[in-house]
Amino acid sequence: MGRRATALRGSTRTARWTRASILMRMTLFTTPWFRWMGRSSSGVRLPQGTNFPVVYSTTVQVDGKMIIGGYFTNVNGSTRANLARLNADGMLDLGFDPEVNNSVLSTTVQADGKIVIGGWFTAADGVARNHLARLNPDGSLDPGFDPNVNDTVWSAVMQADEKIVVGGWFTAVDGVARNRLARLNPDGSLDTGFNLNVDNPVYAITLQADGKIVIGGIFTGVGRMGRNHIARLANDAAPQSFNVSSATHVEWQRGGALPEAQSVAFDLSTDRGTTWVPLGIATRITGGWELTGLSLSTNSLVRARARVTGGQFNGSSGLVEAVAAFPFSTRPTVTNPITDFAVNEDAPNTVINLSVVFNDAETPPGNLNYFVQANTNAALLTATITARTNLILAYAPNQFGSAMITVRATDTAGLYVEDTFTVTVTQLQDGDPGEVDAGFNPSASGEVYSTTVQPDGKMIIAGTFTAVGGAPRNYLARLHADDALDLGFYPSANSGVYCTAVQADGKIIVAGSFTNLAGAARNRIARLNADGTPDTGFNPAVNGIIECSAVQTDGKIVIGGGFSTVNGMVRNYFARLNADGTVDQGFNPNVNSEVFSAAVQADGKIVMGGFFTSVAGQAAPISRG
Repeated sequence: MGRRATALRGSTRTARWTRASILMRMTLFTTPWFRWMGRSSSGVRLPQGTNFPVVYSTTVQVDGKMIIGGYFTNVNGSTRANLARLNADGMLDLGFDPEVNNSVLSTTVQADGKIVIGGWFTAADGVARNHLARLNPDGSLDPGFDPNVNDTVWSAVMQADEKIVVGGWFTAVDGVARNRLARLNPDGSLDTGFNLNVDNPVYAITLQADGKIVIGGIFTGVGRMGRNHIARLANDAAPQSFNVSSATHVEWQRGGALPEAQSVAFDLSTDRGTTWVPLGIATRITGGWELTGLSLSTNSLVRARARVTGGQFNGSSGLVEAVAAFPFSTRPTVTNPITDFAVNEDAPNTVINLSVVFNDAETPPGNLNYFVQANTNAALLTATITARTNLILAYAPNQFGSAMITVRATDTAGLYVEDTFTVTVTQLQDGDPGEVDAGFNPSASGEVYSTTVQPDGKMIIAGTFTAVGGAPRNYLARLHADDALDLGFYPSANSGVYCTAVQADGKIIVAGSFTNLAGAARNRIARLNADGTPDTGFNPAVNGIIECSAVQTDGKIVIGGGFSTVNGMVRNYFARLNADGTVDQGFNPNVNSEVFSAAVQADGKIVMGGFFTSVAGQAAPISRG
C-alpha cells in the first residue's frame, strides 16, 4: 500500500454561507489506513478492496444539516451504510438511518426536503432501488419514486420545477433506452421529451443560471454532434421574477429549468452596485424565496443570490443572482406623534424637532417640507417653523386655555401627512417665583436623599425616614401629584435608600444600604414593579453601599458607591448591570474610591463624580466614560 491518503474530489465556492456549507468531501473515519482509488478501464477512479471508507458527495440542507453519501459503514462510531446525515455541529443525526447496499455517488435535496440519491446501489432502506432513489426527510424511502435505472448514476441535479437530470453509465431508465443522460419528472417517471444519446459515461452535470445543461465525462459524441468530454445542451424555459414589492418585503420566484437553489441570501446596494451589505438569509416559500421585515432605503438595488450545486458527485457549487431596482412613492408617516401637553403661563418657548416626528421612504426627514396647517387659538400662542425642521411655540403673556395645532409634512412627490396635538396653558399659582408652595407638605420623619418623578406625575422619595405624613414608611414612599401619600405603595426597607431610578417600562430601581426590601432579601439593590412589589427575576448581590444609579436607554443599569464586588465579581466602586441584573462583564472602569453620583448622557456616555482620583488607571477626579 504505497502511502496513506484521504480522497477529495470536486470543489466548493461559497459567498457568505454558514460554516456547514463550506464542508468539502472528505473521509470521516478514524480508520488509519486508506488507499488511493484505482482506475477502471474507462479511467474513473474506483475503491480498491473492502477497507476503503470514503465520502463522495455532500449536500447541505436549508436547516444546516449535511447529507453525506459514499462508501462507508461507520460514522462517528455508529453504523451507517453508505449514507448518513450530520447535524450542523458535525455530530451524527441519530434519527436518520436509511441503509443503502452500495456506494452513493450523488446527493441532492428537493424544495420539499426530500433527498434524491444516485450511485452503484441496488437497494435503499431495505427495498429494491436500482441506482437512483428518493428518501423522505426522515430517511424513509419514498415508495412512489422508482425510476429503475439499469446502471450507475454518477450525477443528479434538480431543476426548480422539480424535474431531475441524471447522468452516468446507464443505457436504460424504467426499461426505455436512455444512453448515459436522462431527465425524470417530479414523480420519478421518465421525461419522454428529453432524449439525447451520449456515447460514453457522463460523470458531471451542472445547470447554468439560464437553465442550460452542461455535462462532462469521457464521451466524444452527444446526439449527432462531436463533443470531446464537455457539452452544453438547450433546456426548457427558465422563468423567474424578482419583486421588491415594498420597503419591507422582497420575493424571488424561480421555476422551470432554473437550477434549484440550496439557499438564498439578499443584499442591498446604495451606490449602484459598487458595494453590497447583507439584508439576510431568505425563507423558502411556494415557488421561490422571500425576506420580510426589512426597512429599505430608496433608490437602491437589491440583489438575490442563490447557492446551486452540480458537477461530479455534486461536489461543486456556485452562485446565481438577480438584481432589482426600486424607487418608491409612499406617503410620509408620523413615526413619533407629538403628544398633548400643558405648560404654565411663564413657560419659555417650546421647540419641537419635526425631523424625528415624521418619516418618508424616499426623502430624508430633514428634507421634508413642513407647514403649520392650523392653530385654533392664535391669541394664546404662535406656531412657526424655523431652521427648516423646528416647530417653535411661543406663549402670549397672561393668556390661558388650549390650542389645537396641526403640522403637515410633504415629500418631494407632493404626498403629505399631518399630525395634530393640543397645548394647554395653565395659570401660575399665587406667589412670587421661588416662594415655597404652601400646598405641598408631605412631612417626612427623616432625611430625604432622592426624589424621582414618574411619567404619571407621581413622585418616589427615598432616604432614612420611617414615616411620611404620620404614616409608617420605612425609607421609601411614593406621593401623588398633589403630595398625598400613595397608600398602595409600601415596599418597606430595613435600612437607608439613597437613590431611585424609573425604567422605561415603569419598573423602579431602588438602591442603598438595605439587605431586605418588601420582605425579600435584597443586597443593596432591588427592582420593584410599578405597584411596589419586588421584581422576583432581578436580584444582584452587592457587598457595599450604593450611592447612585442610572438607567441607560438600552435598559442596562449603572451603579456607584462604596462596594467592591457585584455578584461575586470584583467591581470597585462602579459597575454596570444588564437588564436582568447580571454583571456586564465588558464594563469594568476600576475606580479607586467611592462614587456618589452618575448620569447617562444622550449619547450614551456616563458622567460620574465622587472621592476617586483615577478611573481605569487614569487620573480623573470627575470622569466621563
